[in-house]
Amino acid sequence: MFSLTSPKILIGIRLGIGDVILSTPVIQALRRRFPDAYITVEVSPNAREAIEGLPFIDQVITYQKEIDSTWSIIKKIRGNDVLIALDQRYRTAVHAFLARIPIRTGLRTTRGFFLTHPVEENQEAENMYQTDYFADIIHRGLGIKLEIDNKDITVARPTDEHKRRVDKLFAAGGLTIDKPYVAISPFTSWDMKDWPIENFMAITTFIREKGLETVLLGDRGAKKDNFYLGESLNLMGKTALRETAYIIENAQLLISGCGMPIHMAAALGKQVISLHGPTSVKRWAPRGKCTPFSVNLTCGPCLGKQVECLDNQCMKRISDEQVIDAIRQILQI
Repeated sequence: MFSLTSPKILIGIRLGIGDVILSTPVIQALRRRFPDAYITVEVSPNAREAIEGLPFIDQVITYQKEIDSTWSIIKKIRGNDVLIALDQRYRTAVHAFLARIPIRTGLRTTRGFFLTHPVEENQEAENMYQTDYFADIIHRGLGIKLEIDNKDITVARPTDEHKRRVDKLFAAGGLTIDKPYVAISPFTSWDMKDWPIENFMAITTFIREKGLETVLLGDRGAKKDNFYLGESLNLMGKTALRETAYIIENAQLLISGCGMPIHMAAALGKQVISLHGPTSVKRWAPRGKCTPFSVNLTCGPCLGKQVECLDNQCMKRISDEQVIDAIRQILQI
């Protein structure tokens, strides 16, 4: 079905930053399969920094409908031989159709007319790691079975300037980057995935009583009014993507709900405690140095399909005592 030896491949993945990071093993597998290919990756603007400059990607382009015109993106992607749409965005398929990219694959959803090789949703998706899910779309759409190594999860590394900026932020809080600390991301992109703040307070108190510092990360938390988590260094909303990577890379441990930071930590080979409620551990918990927590409820993982749920018991039933026990074991404190 796909016989070009040096194709121009466009990968559409205008999803969250975590999804973009999780796509990197698939892109590397494509590079191994087609070493002479020219690979372009299309992402949302906020994800560009996560992958720009990675050696297995030739070009990173961005599209945001509120900013970019249809004609501008068509000009950028015209000349590619194949579209691999790993996202479910309607416009990803439409733009490729209008750009006359001859081979176009991805999930059918509502855009099947614009794809030459549409595939249906895999009913076992929630039992597949997200990188394997991406590879499955390619396999069913193009007949290409990629050899995926989940240890290939990658994120762009910080520059010296990123490091200097973080050092200044730490110094302003009375810390240095080489002093032992635990990174904590209290908020995710969705309220229903958030662990109760009182639980974060309990684990933060425990960590600090054991002589380690705690550093708070994440953009969304910066919008919370009157937020307080002990004497933690609060860098929420103050760091760029690669600065966040530098902080996680130097931490003893990351503790977070299901969101971008856990995938960044996986890419950096760091210890993670991940907290899962509406999202599947099998699909989203990092492989390797990860201790995931979830509660087996009949309604989950719901992925937001249970829209009437106003009480996320799936997160509330993960106790702070469980997580403290895991911290004790991981850090030997």
